[in-house]
Amino acid sequence: MVKNIKLTEKEISIENVVGSFKLKGKLDLREINDKFKEDSVFNEQTFNYGVVVLKIKKPKMSFLIYRTGKVICAGAKSVESTKNSAKIILNLFRKAGLNNTLSADVVINNIVATGNIEEKINLNLVSENNFNIDYEPESFPGAIYRSKDPRGTILFFSSGKIVCTGFKEVKDILKTIDAFVDHIART
Repeated sequence: MVKNIKLTEKEISIENVVGSFKLKGKLDLREINDKFKEDSVFNEQTFNYGVVVLKIKKPKMSFLIYRTGKVICAGAKSVESTKNSAKIILNLFRKAGLNNTLSADVVINNIVATGNIEEKINLNLVSENNFNIDYEPESFPGAIYRSKDPRGTILFFSSGKIVCTGFKEVKDILKTIDAFVDHIART
């Protein structure tokens, strides 16, 4: 039986935050790749239009830069770092002699976080009493809970460990975990 436990933001670990933003105008990907040759890879065939993958070390994150000006930032360990990613890329561009400006602000697309509710979960019992939980131990050792509001997915394991994905805000992760733990505490 699981007690009604409330996790705090300090008790979950953000593993990856994906965000996107738009720079003004069309970008010359060959020029960008040439300026950042040590830290970038240009693949002209990717997505029919080409993409430059630029990896930076501090803060550690990767940028997928498209000809259209769209930029996807992945690998950041915090929402704040991801929100600052547009400033980071614009600063790198400016230092490399590539002038550009922001066309659309950073939008958080996905947060991946892990945590532990510090209680064993009887996944068979939980899945029998809940229609919106997928649990097939023959194919995957965790129970899959898909939240509709807020939208996201949480994987629960019998050890009490959890993996959250698809959420756009940390508070939504905590809200969904709390609702799920409250629900299974009554099971």
